[in-house]
Amino acid sequence: MNRKSVGLVMIVSGLIMALVGLAGWIFSGNDASGETSTTIAASTTSLPTTLPETSTSTTTSEPATTTTMPSTTTTTIDASGSIQGFVPAFADAIAREDVDFLIATLHPSVLALFDEESCRTFITEEILELEQYRLIGEIAGPTTQLVGGMEVDMYQGAVAFAFRGQEFTSEAAFAFVDGQTRWFTQCGSG
Repeated sequence: MNRKSVGLVMIVSGLIMALVGLAGWIFSGNDASGETSTTIAASTTSLPTTLPETSTSTTTSEPATTTTMPSTTTTTIDASGSIQGFVPAFADAIAREDVDFLIATLHPSVLALFDEESCRTFITEEILELEQYRLIGEIAGPTTQLVGGMEVDMYQGAVAFAFRGQEFTSEAAFAFVDGQTRWFTQCGSG
């Protein structure tokens, strides 16, 4: 091999390692032995599956004259309640092998990192193998993360599931897009 070929191989290898490291940092998870597991990172796929609950407050103000100003409505998302509602729908979609739902509820930043076909394959081969997917802890967040070139206000929650007969716990990541819960995963090795 000449020097140019060796240099090119080293650059490509470095880029691959950097992507894997970034994805591992964002979607970290450990199995019982303490080693990072692709399956667990895949299960870091947050579980949003329910329409978020919202609360509405209305404020009406009147100036000193007899004219009444129009009402203003502010809508906020109950992040914890929305994610808790999404997880059972996510688990149900896995049980029904509803890959279209799982793709539709992926966070757009995941599709910015991986193409849809890679995610579809990953979901079919890995995520559909998950059983008894459930939240086992409180929802924490948000923390702002940079994912796929997007700043994302991300929430995390501890989850448990069975994968090919073995029990795992991991952290799942969620965020909201237009008030809808979205989940994260790593669609392959990058």
